[in-house]
Amino acid sequence: MVESVKKFDGRRPKVAVLAGVAGSGKTFTLSKIPEVLGGVPLVLCPTGKSALRVFQLAGINARTIHSFAFHAKENPMTGEVTYIRKAIAELQDSKGELDLIVIDESSMVDADLWAELFDIATVLRMNILVVGDPFQLPPVKQDHNGHEFNLLSEDFNYDVRVDLTEIVRQALGSPIIRASMLIREGDPATALLQLPRIPNSQLVDYAASIMKGDGVVLCHQNKTRFALNDAIRLAM
Repeated sequence: MVESVKKFDGRRPKVAVLAGVAGSGKTFTLSKIPEVLGGVPLVLCPTGKSALRVFQLAGINARTIHSFAFHAKENPMTGEVTYIRKAIAELQDSKGELDLIVIDESSMVDADLWAELFDIATVLRMNILVVGDPFQLPPVKQDHNGHEFNLLSEDFNYDVRVDLTEIVRQALGSPIIRASMLIREGDPATALLQLPRIPNSQLVDYAASIMKGDGVVLCHQNKTRFALNDAIRLAM
């Protein structure tokens, strides 16, 4: 994949897709880009958490798409925030060492945001590498033709595509990854057995420990959430 991107020349932007399920080596591949291409690309992510994850696993500084491409402007009367695209000179100054934009967690990018990024890449004469898990849900928002938009779809217009289909051995140690693979294979009952279970008698203490560590507890039903919130407040 990285060698294919290295050979991109002529018309820009050219678009490459690196698709693969969790644990298949996408982030490891990203970590090899500076070594193979001789420089650090501009890595953009939909959220700050995903940008931090790229740094932790690949050792490459990443930033959010909006912090790179837009200035946020808040209406003092309504509090509504709008995003105004940065000037080309400002974008040029922060584009990185390579003429390459990497968009990680790209399944979260909708059609409007992709149009903005593609236009920016066109003006800056940069190529684009789209990275993500094709099994993740695409954005809820549809494109202008009323169709579901997904950068990782096989129908997407790209120049090069690589699909990573094998889960690496280390990743298979994760019960979440094992469970996700079983669900995709049509065996949800066995998948659920892969996940750790907390007895009801320990649920409040366990959830409270998660909250104390700045974590989040997700509940299937609102009545469970309300009951758990009340119990956690008492426990804390």
